Amino acid sequence: MLAAAAAAAAPGGPLLSPSAAAASGVPARALDSGEAFGVNTGVMFNSGRYTRPQIDAQLAALAQTGATAVRSDALWEDSEPQPPIGIVHRYNWTLDDLIVGSLAAHGLRWLPIIDYAPAWARIAPSRIHSAPASLSDFATYAAALASRYGPGGTFWVANPGLKPLPVLTYEVWIETDHPAFWLPAPIPWEYVSL
Repeated sequence: MLAAAAAAAAPGGPLLSPSAAAASGVPARALDSGEAFGVNTGVMFNSGRYTRPQIDAQLAALAQTGATAVRSDALWEDSEPQPPIGIVHRYNWTLDDLIVGSLAAHGLRWLPIIDYAPAWARIAPSRIHSAPASLSDFATYAAALASRYGPGGTFWVANPGLKPLPVLTYEVWIETDHPAFWLPAPIPWEYVSL
């Protein structure tokens, strides 16, 4: 499923070594071009519909295409469901650790989409995908995510058996021009501030 999508989604072809390209049938590209080739996993990790063996099988197939990156949500609402106590933020990294660990085990790097405020941090608390009420709280979460999964991050220190593939690129929110993803309504300068 993902492997086929990855091969089809690569404009101009993926980044592969000549031997990997020959083995996969996917055209090779210069490995030093600075580009990444990958897919968006959508809800593979966060929907509860896929078992760990199914995820591993999909990631193994994806890695065989020569993909190097996987784009997936870094759900603030999942990582920090409760508000901070004073200035102390409490994060639950279970889902993010699963994503990063699974990807790294297959030689894939995570491109996280930092999005979706928890109810306590939304402008409209009862509306899912509401814009964050506080840029500071959002920035604190983003910094914590980078400190955990970026270069030298605490996740890599705590998991020495994994080859470190730290996050190098982050996407901030998603589809902020659509009211379903930036409630109560899209406001470009709010997104720019974020």
